[in-house]
Amino acid sequence: MKKLLALTFSKYISVFFYFLLAASLITFSANNESQTQLEHTHPKTNNGSIPSIYLKPFSEDSPWNKKINSDYLFTNKVPAIKIIPFNIPVKLEINSNQWSIPFYISTKSDPINKIYIEENNQHSYINLPENALPAKGSDGHLCIFNTELNIIYEFYKFSKSSNKNEARAKLLRIIDPNGMGISDHPGMNIGTRAYGGSAVAGLLRKHELYGYDKINHALAVALSRKYLRPNYVWPASSEDSFSKNEYKGNIKMGTLVTINQHLDIDKELRNKLAIKIAYSLRIYGGYIVDSAGRNNLTLYSEPGVNNNYLDEAKTDLNKILDNLIFIEGNPKD
Repeated sequence: MKKLLALTFSKYISVFFYFLLAASLITFSANNESQTQLEHTHPKTNNGSIPSIYLKPFSEDSPWNKKINSDYLFTNKVPAIKIIPFNIPVKLEINSNQWSIPFYISTKSDPINKIYIEENNQHSYINLPENALPAKGSDGHLCIFNTELNIIYEFYKFSKSSNKNEARAKLLRIIDPNGMGISDHPGMNIGTRAYGGSAVAGLLRKHELYGYDKINHALAVALSRKYLRPNYVWPASSEDSFSKNEYKGNIKMGTLVTINQHLDIDKELRNKLAIKIAYSLRIYGGYIVDSAGRNNLTLYSEPGVNNNYLDEAKTDLNKILDNLIFIEGNPKD
């Protein structure tokens, strides 16, 4: 009997250690995959570092990096603030591998490209990484952080030429990564998105999606033009040129998007990435920066993120869309 008990105990111990080893291997594999993703997320400069301003651009005073004042917005009766319940039939999308914003680092060791800019009928000579490609889709966005000049080049409708180190773009804008990421002047567009600000502002970055526990900035949001309304609000300084004819709704460009403060995010959502995004929208909010197609409310991720990874988050986030709130007239301070 004692021998039988010993054998049984030994059997259970073996099974226990087998499952412990399997769990360890799975955890190691997942962590190793995550680390591999991070190692290939962004190119490094010549000294092997990634500039912090590239990882999180713009000043702490920028609306893209400031937490929203939820007490002020929701508990004070401020006539200038208009709270619009989310009651429109849209589906949440996350653009990554097309219709998004690629964001590269360039250094003086990268080849100089001769780029024809259609807007001013001139050529610009800019260091571009050899692997730099515009986003798939007709907008052709491409953004480059130049480490030597400490500036961001933003291209619209960028395309490479058949000639090596030559390209063309419809627009080129130069952005200060230490600035606000928006224009202070109504009607002025300092970036390449419809709202008038930088295209990299509010972008979901690969290091945030794979490696960080939190997303510590506001998110760029596009809304179907059938729900947009002409006349923008801060922090927007512009809108689509076709707004008067094609905006058919009541949400203005620049409107703040956030989540009902009473929603229990951890209870309602299961997907870890969805939870990260939801908390970002609650704490920092999102801003309408562009118009989207069909019935979409769209967020933007850098290209190169696994589609299944994003799809799982989208599925979860779509469960709580009726808890989103639009706030028009969000104060600057």
